[in-house]
Amino acid sequence: MVDADAATDSIAIDVTPPVISNIQAAYISVDSAVITWITDEPSNSKIEYGLSTSYGSTIFDTTMVTNHSLSMSNLTSDTVYHYRVTSVDSEGSPAISADCSFLTAGMYSYFPSSVVIIDDSITSGTVANLAANDASYLVIKSTTSGTRVLDWYGIVTIGQSPDRVSTLTVTYDGKYSRLHTQYLYLYRWSDTSWFQIDSQSVSTVAKTRTVTMSSPSAFISSNGEIRLRVYTSGTTINYTCSADWMQFSILTSGKQLSTDVTVSPTKSLPREFQLGSNFPNPFNPSTTIRYELASQAFVTIKVYNLLGKEVATLVSQVQQAGIHTVTFDGSSFPSGVYFCRGIVHTSTSEYLSKTIKLVLAK
Repeated sequence: MVDADAATDSIAIDVTPPVISNIQAAYISVDSAVITWITDEPSNSKIEYGLSTSYGSTIFDTTMVTNHSLSMSNLTSDTVYHYRVTSVDSEGSPAISADCSFLTAGMYSYFPSSVVIIDDSITSGTVANLAANDASYLVIKSTTSGTRVLDWYGIVTIGQSPDRVSTLTVTYDGKYSRLHTQYLYLYRWSDTSWFQIDSQSVSTVAKTRTVTMSSPSAFISSNGEIRLRVYTSGTTINYTCSADWMQFSILTSGKQLSTDVTVSPTKSLPREFQLGSNFPNPFNPSTTIRYELASQAFVTIKVYNLLGKEVATLVSQVQQAGIHTVTFDGSSFPSGVYFCRGIVHTSTSEYLSKTIKLVLAK
């Protein structure tokens, strides 16, 4: 019969921390991010984060899992955040990552710093009138002979690195002294041409047009310049364009800056035979038992009931050094206390035995 008191005294405590790997900062927006990572055994989840390696904020989930995911919110746009993750297993052994970091996305709006009149000329107002949608106009007149043309563009230079811009949105509001078909173009730096992004009939009532480019790289020069062109033609009557508002909005992408691929402690070969506590415990209907071998050995792992009767043989074979797991399925057994005994016969004929207590609760 297995002695319950002796079995409890000889329980091998798992002191090996989880191994954390594949830390990722994903879904990074202007004010939020999701941090994910993996552990090699069920563990809880914790993130410390802040503007420096002093952190200052913490989020926590007590659920014991191997695939971890926690969301940060209320972040500041276009800001570097530092963070580290911690996972603690069922025996209280913690693993803590090194410092990682990411940059949140940013959103910016620009108004033209200058305008270029291709045809014909400004009659009133300045580029400053384009900074607000307030019925304060920059007025441009068409050519005055032949087929009339009215053609101009606004220019901005953004302060963000062009390769970080994920979305470009342009907004233009204006009207004409008579009905015309208005064409909007963005200058495409990759082939030095104008690319049409919109056409619309516009009359004496101001109309706002908004166009978003989800692949904006071709429309931003290496030094951050963007050009939006407004063009009309096709009549022999003079007319004017009253431009009220021109806005360039950019969204920069968030990005992961640094992370650990694998976080130690790396599990080296055990120095002795260990029969770790099972997880979960209590369990229903199955539980996983972890054990560690310092060298190749013949291993037997058996389960006994309170009367000392063997009810299951889980392992009976030669196994290599390292960390192993085995599952005990209690589906066909009644609720109660069981004991799991592991016995190792080494190459030097040394005999090692460990016992842990299992609680099946149906």
